[in-house]
Amino acid sequence: MFHRIKSLRLTAATGVVALAAAGLVGFTTSASAAEPAKPGPNDASSSSAPARPEGRANKDGVCNSLELCLYFWQNRKAPGAAGTASAKLDLHFADANFLGDVFLNGSGNGVTANNNARSYLSTETSMYWRVWDGANYTGTQILCIAPGDRGNFANSLWDKASSANYNSTPC
Repeated sequence: MFHRIKSLRLTAATGVVALAAAGLVGFTTSASAAEPAKPGPNDASSSSAPARPEGRANKDGVCNSLELCLYFWQNRKAPGAAGTASAKLDLHFADANFLGDVFLNGSGNGVTANNNARSYLSTETSMYWRVWDGANYTGTQILCIAPGDRGNFANSLWDKASSANYNSTPC
């Protein structure tokens, strides 16, 4: 038993050292290094999305250019409150799981984004965003959003979005 515990401690310590070394490698990488390829609309896709410009704020609650913005409320504003903006999740990069994400800057601020979106706005110029009801782009593709498109999720699809990715392939 003692040998196994000692072995597990040694393995854990080795893993911590390896992770620390891997983290240091990331600090030596140039800021202009290419981003890894993004997933396509599904596992069978043969196309991959082009790399995104670096340095863009992602998930800051501001709907900037080249982003998909998902909103807590339909019509991108709170019901009954004239002009009150809805909180949003703004995505510049694909997001495989909304579970750790929250809506920001508006009515619904701080609410988890997972299974809570009701409307959307794409400020994209060339990418098509796919929204899925399962994490990791699984389950059903519940929405395909063309560049510049905006609207509401169908009532039957309210509060079902769990992940989103983009691709240059039209819907």
